[in-house]
Amino acid sequence: MKALHLHPIADLLRPFADPGEGEAQVPEWIHVIPFGTWTRHGQSIVIGVVQGQQAVDNFSRMMRDLVIDYEHQSLNAEENGQPAPAAGWIDREEMRADGVWAHVRQWTERATGFIRAREYRYVSPVLSFWASDKHTGENVGAHLHSVALTNTPFFDELTPIANSDSGGSDMLRALLAVLGLPATATEAEATTAVNNLKARADVGDLAIKELGLDLKAADVKEKATNAFKHSGYVSFEDHAKALQAASDKETSLTDDQLVDKLRREGKLTPALESWFRGTLKRDRPGALEFAAKMHVVVPVAPATIVAPAKPYTLDEIEILVAKQLGLDAKTFKGASR
Repeated sequence: MKALHLHPIADLLRPFADPGEGEAQVPEWIHVIPFGTWTRHGQSIVIGVVQGQQAVDNFSRMMRDLVIDYEHQSLNAEENGQPAPAAGWIDREEMRADGVWAHVRQWTERATGFIRAREYRYVSPVLSFWASDKHTGENVGAHLHSVALTNTPFFDELTPIANSDSGGSDMLRALLAVLGLPATATEAEATTAVNNLKARADVGDLAIKELGLDLKAADVKEKATNAFKHSGYVSFEDHAKALQAASDKETSLTDDQLVDKLRREGKLTPALESWFRGTLKRDRPGALEFAAKMHVVVPVAPATIVAPAKPYTLDEIEILVAKQLGLDAKTFKGASR
């Protein structure tokens, strides 16, 4: 089967994203494979963590960088006879919560100019789902053949490469850091984080108003703290320590304990268990970060903790009765039950 050439007209139907003004920032990391389900030419396309990990593993076995070209010319050069110059070179890939991301070792000067001027804003991958090992002929699953600069990508879900002006990029990175998000966070993730902060602020303002606290007084924090105290009160400092302790406990779990925990929480399906165990061995910090973002996919009943049964021993009276009956302790214990 031919490699999937992801480059259709369907994108014309999507809402146009405001590209902003000024010069765009040239990215170091680009989103190359999303997770999801699509249909193309009547064929169902499913990309999940299994296919994503296959692509990452197959890239790691390559002895060369992966090309970024223009409009998939690497595929079309033989047919149209035109040159296929590189726009950049990818030197590694990694799994993230929203798909596979690739690190660009180098953008060419020409491509850099196109991206800064927003003449190219998107990338489109060429993905083969049944790649063969060139030495053994073994089927090695999904494989990323190349990535193209384009303005008509198939996947709406891929993060645009030219989406913010360079003048605000430093401020944007600083804002994401304050929100506790990585530099590669999506707009939806940033919006959710901001809305959560706003909700907390609204609740705090209402509470202070209801309590009649003097906002100009130097002891506002102390008054608010005292007003909110109750029998189960926990300070912000203690709460933060408790969260850190919980995080440390998760990190200290064995692979089996972590897998069992995620299964009981309905976050890890049997189909993903093998992949997740492999990721734990290769990149435990990355696997733990991924696990922290996993959503419940299998409904589960509330966990019930059953205390282990205490060993049953005979008391003094039972021992005497057993002797009178000529029974040993084990036989008597079985009969008395």
